[in-house]
Amino acid sequence: MFLPFFSLLEMSQQRQAVSRNESLFRLGIFIALVVQLVYILLVLFFYKLLRPVNQSAAVLMATLVLVAVPIAILNELNNFAVLQLLSATEVWAVYSVNQLQAMMSLFLELHDYGILIIIAGCGYVLDAIFAILFADFSVSVSQFTFVGELLSSAKRTLGR
Repeated sequence: MFLPFFSLLEMSQQRQAVSRNESLFRLGIFIALVVQLVYILLVLFFYKLLRPVNQSAAVLMATLVLVAVPIAILNELNNFAVLQLLSATEVWAVYSVNQLQAMMSLFLELHDYGILIIIAGCGYVLDAIFAILFADFSVSVSQFTFVGELLSSAKRTLGR
């Protein structure tokens, strides 16, 4: 089943696309949350594995992941808000269809911006860590992850 990148659709099409693919949309939210749980378990495994080698690096790794996971989970709340707007009949009685479509569009775009900013931020964090731990490390990770920042800026500038 084709699942479009919802925030690129027109507002009227977004509501129809999410309604038609609601179970797939819910599955996407569930999988994103499961991935974060697996990520926590994986980091705890690597922490136990790497602690005898370098405890400070293992603690840094675990800390960064345990900070990033709640941010990613909170970003999924934007998708959950879209589902709430679709299913809450009392909301449909208060707001017009255009207002609800605008709110759905806002939440979908916030989710996309969250992902793009996370990608860009990871590069800067990794550069800082590498500069602290390995002074002679010459590769800059942010040279590759700045794409998230560019895409976010381009999306805001172009409006879609």
